[in-house]
Amino acid sequence: MSSTVEQIKERLDIADVVGSYVHLEKAGSNFKARCPFHNEKTPSFFVSPARQTYHCFGCNRGGDIFSFIEEIEGVDFYGALKILAEKAGVEITRFSKKYASENEALFSVMEDAAVFFERSLRNSSDAIDYLKSRGVEGKTAKVFRLGFAPCTWDELTRFLRSKGHSEKNIERAGLAISGKRGLYDRFRCRVMFPLSDSSGRVVAFSGRILESVAQRHGEKTDAKYVNSPETPLFNKSRILYGLDKAKMEIRKKGYCVLVEGQMDIVMSHQAEVKNTVAASGTALTTEHLDVIKRFASEIVVAFDADSAGFAASKRAIDEALARGFEVKIALLPKGSDPADIIVSPDGPEKWRELIEGAVHIIEFFMAAVKENARSDRELKVRAGEEVVPYIARLANKMEQAHFVSFVANAVGVSEEVIWEEVARTTLKENEQADAYETESHGAIFDTKDRRAVIERKVLGVLFLSDEDSSAYSLPSGAKESYKKIVGDEHFNTMMNLSEEDKKAYMIEAEVYYEGVSDLSREYNNLLLYLEEEVLKDRLAEAMERVRVCEKENDSDTVNQILKECQAISKRINEIKHLIQ
Repeated sequence: MSSTVEQIKERLDIADVVGSYVHLEKAGSNFKARCPFHNEKTPSFFVSPARQTYHCFGCNRGGDIFSFIEEIEGVDFYGALKILAEKAGVEITRFSKKYASENEALFSVMEDAAVFFERSLRNSSDAIDYLKSRGVEGKTAKVFRLGFAPCTWDELTRFLRSKGHSEKNIERAGLAISGKRGLYDRFRCRVMFPLSDSSGRVVAFSGRILESVAQRHGEKTDAKYVNSPETPLFNKSRILYGLDKAKMEIRKKGYCVLVEGQMDIVMSHQAEVKNTVAASGTALTTEHLDVIKRFASEIVVAFDADSAGFAASKRAIDEALARGFEVKIALLPKGSDPADIIVSPDGPEKWRELIEGAVHIIEFFMAAVKENARSDRELKVRAGEEVVPYIARLANKMEQAHFVSFVANAVGVSEEVIWEEVARTTLKENEQADAYETESHGAIFDTKDRRAVIERKVLGVLFLSDEDSSAYSLPSGAKESYKKIVGDEHFNTMMNLSEEDKKAYMIEAEVYYEGVSDLSREYNNLLLYLEEEVLKDRLAEAMERVRVCEKENDSDTVNQILKECQAISKRINEIKHLIQ
């Protein structure tokens, strides 16, 4: 019987999988598109149905349907497996427990906690009454898996222990806190909102205090919301609440609605505006934008303009404009939020009208400046300070021209004056670009590349062979061949990875190569692919050295390096013919 991975590959065509995320155009026997992983104007992303692979010649990402889903959905291998298994109608069999990753153990803890909170909600009339008072229907509560954390000191912890979870994992999952008398529950007397990754696995919780219930039990009520801490599963700068339920609707409608709170999400979906998400315990970040960009290039921000959330998100909105997003603002009544609007008479219809009537952010800020300016002079000054910078950040030149004309007419000056201000703003921001790039992007955007993906599989197979050479037989000298490609220092680093990391590599390889009859052949091909990527890196480094030497008029060194480049290119071509 073929493995789960092979069953999925047999049932799903890569063009159909990629095409559900990206608009593909026929290009001979292949397909092409603008890459979903980086900004580009000319398509350099290709999908090959014959090879069941994709490759972008702009950012050098490539692979099969599994690596594509990992990349586009921002999930690990298991998340991709779950998403694709559901698409293919394939049942996922349990993996060998001896290779179970630590993250999988934490996912199990979180799932059992979600079940516990759901059951507790059914037994809490106070929590049910609260949700009803907010307009939440029973079917909506079930869809969002809303729950309740009892006021007892450690009821959840005791439940999780009874399910076989270790205290270490309960604490690492962010569900309990270690005190003098042992673990006690982080969440008590709270309505619980589970936060999930894009494949639907629970990674965190947000708990809203029920004041009257908490006071009866002597609990503090000063923190209205308590959120999970950051854990190996939960990064608040990346997780968008509701994305697992909203992503298909975002893709279908072509835009994403951003709101502030969990209840706003729940009620928006209940009102049939299902392309709605929220940041989780933080302002909107560039990482959130990176996630949204996978599904749509238009954002409707539905915050009260005077709210702290709107003010905190302005920098991310700036970045969204620069990255080609169209950003619109839904004009909410002052002091109101989506949940309040939706629960009012005719609320769902009013909410949908507000979203449909959203205005471009430049129009929004221009209207605000006109409303608040006390003189014609102040109008012009404030337009230059508060509106023109947004025009400068627009990526599309035609759109820039449109809004230059719009602002010029609004303040009564010539378009040339506005263009001069745009140029001045652009120059000022370019001077800060290097520092901004390091600050905003250096530690945020995942640079997982083809080389890393290939090497991960190589290491997984090697570690499996070390553990059970009879089940995972490799050609003699397998490690030495890998060492020769990556060098002694890197080889020693990889061989001394932590046991946790080794287990993560092993289980992926175990699942991926389950049922493969000739693992030696697969391994040899992996080494060739890895060598190709290493040589490409060396070639890029060599060409950079050529540029430096040319500037220094060092022709002898240039000729020597070019000979090295020729040898590298020759070997890359040889590798293409050696891959079986």
